[in-house]
Amino acid sequence: MCGVCAARTESALTSVPGVESASVDLDGSRAVVRLSPGAEVDAATLQRALERVVVGMGARRRIEGLVGRLGNLAGRTSWQRSSR
Repeated sequence: MCGVCAARTESALTSVPGVESASVDLDGSRAVVRLSPGAEVDAATLQRALERVVVGMGARRRIEGLVGRLGNLAGRTSWQRSSR
């Protein structure tokens, strides 16, 4: 993945309603998505946003895997940001 791919990935993820910010770690091949307070975003919506981005297949699969695991960890198909 390159800087352009990372920027496109961040842009695609932040275009999803309820996503406050997204940051791609090129070295770790991962993305951190921060949701707006009270927002619920399902994994399928994030997946569709990622499908609009052309990135290296290996990195894309790792990011998609993380998105899927986050949905599984929540025990439901949508995530809700916890208040801290």
